[in-house]
Amino acid sequence: METRELAVILRCYRKLAGISQVAMGELLGYDPSYVSLLERRRRTVNDRQGLAHISRVLGVPPHALGLAGDEDADFLAALQFGESTVRLAEIARQAGRAAEAVEELWPLVVRLETRLSEGRVDYGTASLLARARATLGTSLGHILPEE
Repeated sequence: METRELAVILRCYRKLAGISQVAMGELLGYDPSYVSLLERRRRTVNDRQGLAHISRVLGVPPHALGLAGDEDADFLAALQFGESTVRLAEIARQAGRAAEAVEELWPLVVRLETRLSEGRVDYGTASLLARARATLGTSLGHILPEE
């Protein structure tokens, strides 16, 4: 799902469910030849309604199909800067400014964990969350005395 490519998602879903293109077509209300074209990237679904239909029928999270609502725009911007935030926090910690690292990481970790609790996390976001948590923990270890 991380690829957000409809062709990959449809093919994987079909293989995991053990269904044919005919069955997938019936499920979605599409002609089997259209399913084949979608899987081979010869056709694509560009309209929001069509993608929302596929998301609903297959139970695929909307964001996995590239459907982002207004509330997602802010989150997507945070993701774009997430890796940089983690790296800058690592540099700050190494320079002896662990408190600054924590101040930078805490909002990112909270935002990512909220998405995780909502079930709206793909592999890339989960990976970023793991790095951010690890860096936050290391930074906190430099601030808080060991017990």
